[in-house]
Amino acid sequence: MPLYKCIVSNSQGKKIEVLREAATEDFLIASFSNSTDFLLKYDLVNNEKKQILKKRFSNKVVIEFTDIFSSLLDSQLPVQDALLMVKEISGSKDVKILAEELYLEILHGKNLYDAMSLFPTTFSLLYRGMVRLSEKTGNPSVVFKQLAEYLHKNEEIKTKLKNVMTYPCLVLSIVFFCCIGLITFVIPKMTEILLQFDNDSSLEIINKIEKLKIVFIFLFFLVLILIILFIFLSYLKKKNEQIAFVLDKILLNIPIIGKHIVSKQTLDFTFAMELLVGAGRIISESLQESALSVSNLYFRDAIYEVYKELEKGVSLSSAFAKTEIFHSYFLTWVKVGEKTGNVESVFSQIRRYYHSATERTIKKLLTWIEPGLILFSGLVIIFVVINFILPIFTMYGDIL
Repeated sequence: MPLYKCIVSNSQGKKIEVLREAATEDFLIASFSNSTDFLLKYDLVNNEKKQILKKRFSNKVVIEFTDIFSSLLDSQLPVQDALLMVKEISGSKDVKILAEELYLEILHGKNLYDAMSLFPTTFSLLYRGMVRLSEKTGNPSVVFKQLAEYLHKNEEIKTKLKNVMTYPCLVLSIVFFCCIGLITFVIPKMTEILLQFDNDSSLEIINKIEKLKIVFIFLFFLVLILIILFIFLSYLKKKNEQIAFVLDKILLNIPIIGKHIVSKQTLDFTFAMELLVGAGRIISESLQESALSVSNLYFRDAIYEVYKELEKGVSLSSAFAKTEIFHSYFLTWVKVGEKTGNVESVFSQIRRYYHSATERTIKKLLTWIEPGLILFSGLVIIFVVINFILPIFTMYGDIL
């Protein structure tokens, strides 16, 4: 997402510098249309300068900060006072530092959204989008309360997913290092011992061992190449937005994985739409704002296409259908919302559905991964026994 350095005139007539993300210059200008700040000029921030802005705090810090900040806002404290109180209340050093840095940025004339834009790797697009929403609606306590609830649910899903993936990654790592051990230590010793027998059986086993060694070496370099490729593509994705767009499109088209990514992006999108529409924002404006809450660039572009179609007079459900990226369940409920006129409850229903769908996917992974790994381990053992252990014992039997 391009980042712009903007010079604006605030409600007091004072010129201040703010940072704002927008897909295009038109969307940047449109983002100030309902703001008390008047845009004077703007410049695109290049990648080198963007790197200077990145200060990283963990998800745990963000969740604790949001919990405390939400509670303080709920008690009717102003934003500045709430940030000072977060610093006093929290027992976490990182939370204190984060609250203090945000407070100092606000003292220098920035609003909370622009202050958080200085932490692009700490506060997600969705988080910053919701903060911008809270400033536009003038009701930050409600938005931060819902944001805190969402962060906890999202962290719960991440924790479950990590737990699901830990066991298979551990098993595959053990298998991987065992293979390296076989190639480095076991296979050379076995070959050396078998060569001493100098008969047909030993030569046959040596040939199988050599073939197995070639397979292991091939798999080792394949894994190594895939890891290097993943790191390289991740680097390119951060540096080049066009490459990031292409890679995000490819990800959405990968079977199973793509479906899960679409579900997660739809969950973030509908959460933003639920809050925006519920706060009284019109659909077209809500689409612009909620597009910034998703991380997949291809999915975000699809939302912008919906916005453009809506501006042409196309119905909301037809505009979503044209993108060919949203699931049939989503499209059906949008049609229901159009007929009933109650779009807010529709997006709320869709959000709950996709949250449940994500949890169901994780449960399925938990159900299938363990027996799948047991089957995989069994097949490896059977392969080794049939091709190596039995022939060796047979050969020893013939000698004795």
